Amino acid sequence: MRLSRRWLSHRNLANVDDARTVCPICGTYDSFVALSEWSRDDLTCTGCHNGSVPRERAVALALRDYAPAWRLQRILECSPAPRGISVELMRTARHYQAINLFPDKPLGAVVNSVRNEDLEAMSFADSSFDVFVSLDVLEHVPHPETAVREISRVVTPNGFAFLTFPIRKHQVEPVIARAVMSDDGTVDHLAEPEWHGNPFSSDGSLVFTDFGYDVHQWLFEASGRNATVIRFADAQHGIVGELTDVCVLGPLGGAR
Repeated sequence: MRLSRRWLSHRNLANVDDARTVCPICGTYDSFVALSEWSRDDLTCTGCHNGSVPRERAVALALRDYAPAWRLQRILECSPAPRGISVELMRTARHYQAINLFPDKPLGAVVNSVRNEDLEAMSFADSSFDVFVSLDVLEHVPHPETAVREISRVVTPNGFAFLTFPIRKHQVEPVIARAVMSDDGTVDHLAEPEWHGNPFSSDGSLVFTDFGYDVHQWLFEASGRNATVIRFADAQHGIVGELTDVCVLGPLGGAR
């Protein structure tokens, strides 16, 4: 169904009776369509290339507010989906690099313009990028703290990282392991295995970590950067429903 003012008002999300909805990625007005009641994955924008979902539109707003010159900056994105904000970054940023881990390819190889990199041990030099973006990646990394340190390392001291991942609303602890990977690559499950979609593999991706309310403190300690969690209920921009958080890692402590 099309996301009308009536639909929004029914959910008491915003007073939009006198406002038009607009996508912060493509700029199209009144273009949101709900494919199901699960807004996180199914509230799409018909104006975006291959559509977009709320977390992608949330990242677009966060980029606008924290890194407004991103189109002129060096951007690194991990595991981009072929839609929404990822397509916009790829098409309009002056310097854009996509990475993903392809286990069957040598590290550093380029597969369809995507560089094969391990997020826990990237080959880039320190401060190689001004902006880092990942959408729903960190929960699938076996050692997320190591990955956060690597993200902080490759981003300039004054740069920003924008991360989305599900933050469990009934969990206070910043991280709870669902699975652990041994040095030999074997995986031990500590909870019922959970798999999410993967834009690069039909097999999906295993969830290694559940994140909770105090994740901001964990991100601050792991990265050494100022950490902010933005939680959206923004009907005008089509950012509604569950799990709309964007985590922003800002300048390193003391950076100007």
